[in-house]
Amino acid sequence: MADLDDGKHQQKDTSQQEVILNEENTQELQQELNDGKEEPPLAIEDIVNPGKFGITNSQMIPAMKQVIADGSVEKLRMLRSIYLYSFENSLRYLKKSEREFIQNNLK
Repeated sequence: MADLDDGKHQQKDTSQQEVILNEENTQELQQELNDGKEEPPLAIEDIVNPGKFGITNSQMIPAMKQVIADGSVEKLRMLRSIYLYSFENSLRYLKKSEREFIQNNLK
């Protein structure tokens, strides 16, 4: 009976080691991908952080300006698709050149 318990315990140890190795392999693969200059999947949290009342002009305008400065049309599309109301209402507070960039690339 004790041998059976030891066998189960050893199996748990090896499965935990496999999980740790899998996590290490995943991290190594992500580093290799980043070294290959491939962009990681876009996360909206990287672009804009909700404030006390969610996403308002005070969060959207700086996020839009940053994305325009980076020239990332994909991030602009993501902002517009997720926060359409705030996005559209924030347009009036941008510079004319920034509005034109959005107009030329999104519509």
